[in-house]
Amino acid sequence: MSEEPSVRDLLFQAARQLGSASEARWVVEHAMAQAGAGGHVGSPGAGGHVGSPGAGSPADSAGAGGHVGSCGEPGRHQTARQLSSAGSRSAANAVVMARRHQTVPYAVVDAVHDIVERRLAGEPLQYLLGAWPFRRLELTVDHRVLIPRPETEVVVGHALDELERAVAEGGDPWPAARGPGRAWRTDQPGQGAGGGVLAVDLGTGSGAIALSLAVEGPGLLGGRTLAVWGVDDSPDALAVAQRNLVATRETYPAMADVELVEGDWFEALPRSLLGAVTLVVANPPYVSEAEWATLDPEVREHEPRRALVGGPEGGEAIDRIVQTASRWLAPWGVLVIEVAPHQADDVALQALVHGFDGVLVRPDLAGRSRAVVARRWGAR
Repeated sequence: MSEEPSVRDLLFQAARQLGSASEARWVVEHAMAQAGAGGHVGSPGAGGHVGSPGAGSPADSAGAGGHVGSCGEPGRHQTARQLSSAGSRSAANAVVMARRHQTVPYAVVDAVHDIVERRLAGEPLQYLLGAWPFRRLELTVDHRVLIPRPETEVVVGHALDELERAVAEGGDPWPAARGPGRAWRTDQPGQGAGGGVLAVDLGTGSGAIALSLAVEGPGLLGGRTLAVWGVDDSPDALAVAQRNLVATRETYPAMADVELVEGDWFEALPRSLLGAVTLVVANPPYVSEAEWATLDPEVREHEPRRALVGGPEGGEAIDRIVQTASRWLAPWGVLVIEVAPHQADDVALQALVHGFDGVLVRPDLAGRSRAVVARRWGAR
């Protein structure tokens, strides 16, 4: 029997088949972890998202791209993510070089071959690995939820900027009694005398946005407590989000409280939260029926259609959220909603028509209009 191959040999073979050294690292690491071979060859988070499979917005791949008058640069909460990714890539490459002569058992070789075959058949790498990084998180992902994308990471950065601004400008107008569980109590050590701050993630899916807000948001609030609600109408998606919530809390025990609820957009929330929400973030379905037919098969045949297609025109879910959001927002509250670039101007105009006082369109890292930011100004 021939001797077991080295990590280097396995990486080279997988890279030749996949046409990507980054994918080869992730696949080999996953197979080694599953077989108990131990160690990290280079996790998905180390490789970054740029150019990774399934990384682009589906609407962009359907020809919905094009730059539409975005306002401003990516916010300051984007910079740390980019630097972190670059540093992680360097560290991962160093680990690969250090372990390139280590041999791997044939069970790992077989597992790598199986994953490579499924990948070449068009299955998304993220689903094959069962996990994917998103900002500071490592999320479980499977066919029940949309694959987290870098465009949405940028939208979360804009949302964090807006959360910080809204709390700084709006003072503390919200009753301390509202919100889920202990996050809204004001008698906890270190919470100060202020009431709580409430954020809502509509269409939470894997929980990527809600959990990112819960992990990164508390440090921006000047000692006030944060509570996050994550809403989805899919029980399957909420099961994935719950699993990610448990895992994230183990990693970040000081994160804000997160309440996951099943229902249709704002209708899932208690009526007691009307007028009490500081931040609403949404990444709703925004692909049209016609665009769906032109999507890459890797997206169309594997990711959940209901998380991508908003309706015949694509913007139906966006319309419902924008038309209702201002009633749920507290003074100085803000809606941050992800859109396809060609939808941004229309959504911004809608927001002004439906009760918002100021609207901005923010870009993603490629400079495409990606997030509509709609603000309320003070009490009415």
